[in-house]
Amino acid sequence: MTDYDIEHLTGDLAALLDHFEYASATFVGHDWGAFVVWSFTLLHPERVDRWYRNLNRNWQLLADADPIIQHPALMVYGMRDAVACSENLSSFVPNVEELSLDSGHWVQQERHRETTRAILDWLDRHPAG
Repeated sequence: MTDYDIEHLTGDLAALLDHFEYASATFVGHDWGAFVVWSFTLLHPERVDRWYRNLNRNWQLLADADPIIQHPALMVYGMRDAVACSENLSSFVPNVEELSLDSGHWVQQERHRETTRAILDWLDRHPAG
């Protein structure tokens, strides 16, 4: 169970950066992966450029982290997703840009061209570093 806590999952992202000798990177996460990316940003903010079910342990590991993510971020929603859009995302991610596409939950598969274009356009408007 501890192999899948947020400390280990975010550690995998840090190890990936180390392997490729990157000081930091831009991360894209979906569903469970989004939670890992948000947590990585909280635990390792210096490693992020712009950017689910082990909750009890994860809450303990994140207890001392600042809960406000200051990095610029892009949130892409599917308008027909059964999971509701966050009504208060900007209160804990103040630099977020939100975009809704005509799709369900798997927006990156259902609208792959539009999702990729949105990410690339956002990256162009928010250069790293």
